[in-house]
Amino acid sequence: MKNDNKLLSGRYNLEKDKPAPQKNATSDRLQITYYSKATGVLPKVNKRNFDLDTIEKKATFHTKNNIDVIIDKYESSKDLVGVRADKLLKFATAKFTEINNFKKDIRGNTKKDPNIQYMVKIGVEEFARAQGKNIDIKTHHEDGTPLNTEELKKEERRVKSLIDRTRASMQEDRIKLATTTIILEEKINGKEKDFILKYVGSSSYDNGYVKMFIDQGYAEILRSRNTLTYQDKRIYAINNNDNAYSIYDEMHIHYTKVRNYINGTNNRLKVKTLLSYTTLKTIEEVRATNGSWRREIQNAFEKIIEFLIKNQYITVPTEKMMTGAENEEEAYCYYGLPNGEILSLKDKQSKHAIEKMTFEEWSELNVYFKPTTSDELDKILEDLAKSYKSRTNKAKKIANRRTNSNKKKKQTKEEA
Repeated sequence: MKNDNKLLSGRYNLEKDKPAPQKNATSDRLQITYYSKATGVLPKVNKRNFDLDTIEKKATFHTKNNIDVIIDKYESSKDLVGVRADKLLKFATAKFTEINNFKKDIRGNTKKDPNIQYMVKIGVEEFARAQGKNIDIKTHHEDGTPLNTEELKKEERRVKSLIDRTRASMQEDRIKLATTTIILEEKINGKEKDFILKYVGSSSYDNGYVKMFIDQGYAEILRSRNTLTYQDKRIYAINNNDNAYSIYDEMHIHYTKVRNYINGTNNRLKVKTLLSYTTLKTIEEVRATNGSWRREIQNAFEKIIEFLIKNQYITVPTEKMMTGAENEEEAYCYYGLPNGEILSLKDKQSKHAIEKMTFEEWSELNVYFKPTTSDELDKILEDLAKSYKSRTNKAKKIANRRTNSNKKKKQTKEEA
């Protein structure tokens, strides 16, 4: 199976390379975390493509990457793992990365603990804040006057309700993660290896904290691959819009891949690729009901992209547009061609008129974007790209020397 995740933010040896951007692991927006195909699979579960074992009450969901997700004790769609459980898994994986990679000795140097620590501890309030929930009790009005007793009690009830709901969802999702099995192939040291794993072994709740023991199989795949990516902490705050969460997750991962950065293609993804990460109707489903693909797919897709723009997750190319005799507005111009050409307003009205395209033509267009973490990411990627190119050139020189040496040996034998 082709491994598309070989290089995210650099496949480097943590002991030897000690990448320069270590400080970014605790930046305001970025957190460094292990990554594998198993990590990002939950939002991609195809709810339309699964097998149900009614006797064992197990459901096996199939993804487009040939990864099977098996859910034990499946009785209805409420037992599905999805975006909410994926947030808890991402958070736990980042914690696992932190406690197993980025410890510092008394001199401030990064060291790697030889003993894997499987237990991660996530505070309910910490997780609620990560999701953008305001759990600070307000004691004063905006004009500076204090809340009266009744207003303060109401504020305390609001905060308690948010914390209670967060706790309940974490309790539910930790159990879902423990009863979910993943079957996949992953490339380890250049060789494909089969994995059957769970995300979480035992888990519990105690005094405001959810404790989870990362399953040994999941820990093995993360540590064996030793592939890291830079994740946007604000992804946890995308609520009530699962499609936006899934698309942004893929956009950010795609942007952080060193190979894409070197090739200059990390700022674009095809429409059809982004569609595959959503729960929007497929073109086959729309045509089967004689529906309108522009309304049910294109318009819905563009609303997702505009949600990410307006909520400052991504930026896209824009162009000034006249909306009246003297009024100007910024128009989004994120569609483009595979050759890197971004379609202008004029292009979209003439030779590349989107309203005249078929679904197949539209879905082949690229969406051009930059995550709003790009200023920080570009500096990191530039350093990692230099390191990657240096190692690649060194490997080529060694290979060339071996080839030349073998040629000389062969020539000497022939002359003898």
